[in-house]
Amino acid sequence: MVKPDIFDIFFDDHHRVYQPGQNVSGCVELLLSKEIKARGVFLTIYGGADTHWTEQETHAHHSHGRHSRSGSRSVTVHYRSREVYIDSSVMLWGNGNAQMIPPGRYSLPFSVCLPHLCLPSFQGNMGKIQYYCQAKIDRPWRFDHKVKEMFTVLTIYDLNLSPMTAVGVSAEDSKSLGCCCCVDGTVYFQANIPKTGFVPGECIKVNLHLDNRSNRPMHSFEIYLLQVVSYTAARE
Repeated sequence: MVKPDIFDIFFDDHHRVYQPGQNVSGCVELLLSKEIKARGVFLTIYGGADTHWTEQETHAHHSHGRHSRSGSRSVTVHYRSREVYIDSSVMLWGNGNAQMIPPGRYSLPFSVCLPHLCLPSFQGNMGKIQYYCQAKIDRPWRFDHKVKEMFTVLTIYDLNLSPMTAVGVSAEDSKSLGCCCCVDGTVYFQANIPKTGFVPGECIKVNLHLDNRSNRPMHSFEIYLLQVVSYTAARE
């Protein structure tokens, strides 16, 4: 089976980072030392969201007859969903009919515009939003040659459209140390941030006031930044 010496995708933006509405452009590099028969060279740009998770459910069951019994069994239930934001294919070489691609080096340019409503790239435990380019040499009665390269989509949100994000928030709490019969005292703390809207790369400054009214020394205090993700899918 004749294989290409080089078959790869190169982006004009070497960082491979794009915004909704921008053109994803580049070229497919193909090097052949021998001719091959193909219907064409195609490029597909895909972007979409996929989510999947499982849950365990207990179902009661009853058997009828002379020796009837009742019991329960555990069933695995799948939840799955998909949204497609772009699935566009263009022909870079050929006309759809089988013909020979002569030996040589080919640089096949492409440019596809992303939809304005693309969601940003994301990777989670139960779902992902991903974008990629896939080039294919469509060969009749042969396995197709394929190559795939990922790219990233980032959206820009103007915080000025949400003026409430410029307002700070505060919270306070306390913790009693020791057990119910021997309390060593209480630690009070209050934390606040000057605003609630931030952009990637920006530092979040937290002001913390700590009042240790216990007889135990405090050696450290940790602050966590948590991401809350909601997944939506239909039951299969």
